[in-house]
Amino acid sequence: MENKELAIMDIKKGEVCVLKICWKLDVNTSPLLEAKFSALLESGEKDFILDFSEVVYISSSGLRAVLMGAKKSAAAGGKTVLCALKPQIIEVFNVAGFTPLFSLFATEEEALESFK
Repeated sequence: MENKELAIMDIKKGEVCVLKICWKLDVNTSPLLEAKFSALLESGEKDFILDFSEVVYISSSGLRAVLMGAKKSAAAGGKTVLCALKPQIIEVFNVAGFTPLFSLFATEEEALESFK
């Protein structure tokens, strides 16, 4: 089994911060996403796109990290949208009942348009 590390790259696109998440969001890696959200919110960011194009797995703790980040973003007057979810990731969101909680977009470009 390949021992891969979670990577979260943040890219500023205008007023929106794109978080490109690579690999798995599980019990071991979701605290990294929570910490990244917190640091960015503390630095004044409030609008986020979570790019799931490189996410291959998400667990309940990963879902929780996404939800908590989105709630903190909303509390700061911003919003969080998701893009480029693979079918197996969408299925996890559906089963968990999270799909109605988020705006989902096929591409980052569509997600960016939602902030205009």
